[in-house]
Amino acid sequence: MKTSDSPSHARLKKRTPPTLERGAEVPLYRQLSECLRSRIREDDWSENRPFLTEVEIAEIWSVSPYTVRQALGLLVDEGLLVRERGRGTFVRPNAGQPQVQPTKQVQYNRIALVMPWDRDSFFSRMFIDVESMAHDAGLHTMLVNNWNDADTEVERVREVVEHGVDGLIWMCSADGPKPTALRYATEKTKAMVLVDRAPDSLENQVSLVAADNFGGMASVVQYLLDKGHRRIFMASAQRQFSSTRNREDGYRQTLIRNGYKAPDEWIFGTRSIGFEAGKILAQKILRSNMDYDAICCSTDSVAVGLIREFEKQGLTVPRDVSVTGFDDDPICSVFKPALTTVHMEVPLIAQEATRLLLANLQRSLANEVVTVSRISVPVRLIARDSA
Repeated sequence: MKTSDSPSHARLKKRTPPTLERGAEVPLYRQLSECLRSRIREDDWSENRPFLTEVEIAEIWSVSPYTVRQALGLLVDEGLLVRERGRGTFVRPNAGQPQVQPTKQVQYNRIALVMPWDRDSFFSRMFIDVESMAHDAGLHTMLVNNWNDADTEVERVREVVEHGVDGLIWMCSADGPKPTALRYATEKTKAMVLVDRAPDSLENQVSLVAADNFGGMASVVQYLLDKGHRRIFMASAQRQFSSTRNREDGYRQTLIRNGYKAPDEWIFGTRSIGFEAGKILAQKILRSNMDYDAICCSTDSVAVGLIREFEKQGLTVPRDVSVTGFDDDPICSVFKPALTTVHMEVPLIAQEATRLLLANLQRSLANEVVTVSRISVPVRLIARDSA
């Protein structure tokens, strides 16, 4: 059923609204705000007459609701419009006259992706999807390399926030983040979403998008049990993060659910990262002098480092011991033996994180409560030669 236009909508439709130049250097929301600003100053708006609704503006100029909210947010900041909860948006009396600018937070039209950057790293492909979705929403994306170092992370986060961003998508460094950086970013940006990992200090306080780490490791352990393995150890790096803890929980609970013990001494941990972590953990396992027939590694790089150290000590995978990874890094299929692992959908993780950030930015612009969410992205087991 066709709905009737509001008086303001009907009057505007009698005119040809100014067109927006897509692809121009000036963002769409700023072009739209200028069109609306001109309309406010040209028309005689009575004090109690509502302004165009977000739906009407989106229809007239063929733009997204997010672009509309950005444009209206600028006009509210300038004192031309006022929002009244439950009633709508109204033109402020004497809106055509100069207004004192309020001290509300500036809209920068930028977000930042903070992460350990290496063009060959597993998560480097995230930037493509984050940037693409942000661009479609009229936002620019800054890539910030924390160099996997907590001190550098503090410095870089402060720099990018002071430069001006509306929100952050943040993959913490291996030994961070420091509480000072987290507090500063939370206070100075409208919204923040963590990716892959959350430290203890931020559990249930900031939105997180991560792979189904628990379910992924559970599928690995079940696969090994189904193949006849019974003494399954775990080699775990970066244990300070929620992602690693969830993988450890999946490991333990799957063994227990199948009627087997999961003693603490079967989990070997380190705060180190990458291949070096795998080497350290392999040495710990060898020194334990315990019997084992399979090892679940918390990441693919740990698995590769562990296998190489085992080979130096005369062990062959999978003849002497089965080894699995987690992530499905591109190295998995070319490494010998090809690594059995858990495939993570990095593009989907990036898309979900960006979608959540944009939604929270919309809520912030509308002066609504920014919700804390936990999104788990499905994974799948990839069986190859190592187990």
